[in-house]
Amino acid sequence: MNHMDITVLAPFDSNHDYTKSVFGAVDCLNQCQRQFRFRARRWRTEESDTELMRAEAARYAHALRTELRLPPDKFFLAVVASRLEGNWFSFVDHQARCGFITIAGCSLFSQFPIESFLGVELIQNLQEHLLEWADYSYAHLRPRGCLNDLCEFKRDISLKIQSGYVCSECQRAWVADRVPTRW
Repeated sequence: MNHMDITVLAPFDSNHDYTKSVFGAVDCLNQCQRQFRFRARRWRTEESDTELMRAEAARYAHALRTELRLPPDKFFLAVVASRLEGNWFSFVDHQARCGFITIAGCSLFSQFPIESFLGVELIQNLQEHLLEWADYSYAHLRPRGCLNDLCEFKRDISLKIQSGYVCSECQRAWVADRVPTRW
């Protein structure tokens, strides 16, 4: 069976090691489906109190590709310990073919294990990449327990995690946007 390989970078530094959580989320996702192969990979980073700005994301993605010898044409996801601009949980840089997911403060927003948060964010970022949804027009401003809830009120992430749901409106949008079936 054909599957799409997605590298997920798991950060560690001298004070924290998030690899167990990232590898746990990846293992869970790989066990429950066969279309995508998530491959977790450790990478050493330095802890930073500085936000990762969207304008810097492409340069950062390029530096990661070079340092870790990642293929230039493949989409990858990097879990980061620093905050993201605008207080987002994650974002995708479509041009750089990379998504960034922050774990900064995620335990403050949800009672669920960090692996649950990461699993939802990995899927949401992969969806955004595959459908090339750069404008967030699909995001639900009012939470409904859908993968595409915006979660403007950060604690709403718990509803998204708990439901594991994609609403019928989003399913129709996927079909209308012709979800790719081959990679």
